[in-house]
Amino acid sequence: MADIDSRLRLQNLLKKAALVLLIGLGYAFFASVFHIAIPCPIHALTGLYCPGCGVSRMCLALLRFDWMEAARYNMGILVAAPFGAAVFLSQAVGYVKTGSTEMARWQKVLLWGMIAWLLLFTVLRNLPAFSFLAPPEL
Repeated sequence: MADIDSRLRLQNLLKKAALVLLIGLGYAFFASVFHIAIPCPIHALTGLYCPGCGVSRMCLALLRFDWMEAARYNMGILVAAPFGAAVFLSQAVGYVKTGSTEMARWQKVLLWGMIAWLLLFTVLRNLPAFSFLAPPEL
């Protein structure tokens, strides 16, 4: 019975991951073809760069395997992404095996570290001395 439950959880997780992937690739296609992206409401209202500013262009650069351009658009997310992926994948494996979504201590520490990193990155990218962290204007 546990094996059947694991398979159902895996199928459910894969369906959701496929949906997210399809939406992301659809957006990437739309943004690439029409050169239209979702504008950042925080930047539009305040003129400040949020931690996510430039992430769409970063992802498009990653789809072209252009790591340097991706880093220019959003170094903060690019650095944090592997750690987030490690937490996500370990959570997914735990969920499939046990059905539990309880986070391990190392996962919580890593997530809080990522949050602290992104807050620091956000402050720095809005200071004149660190303007190289801001995404290039369109």
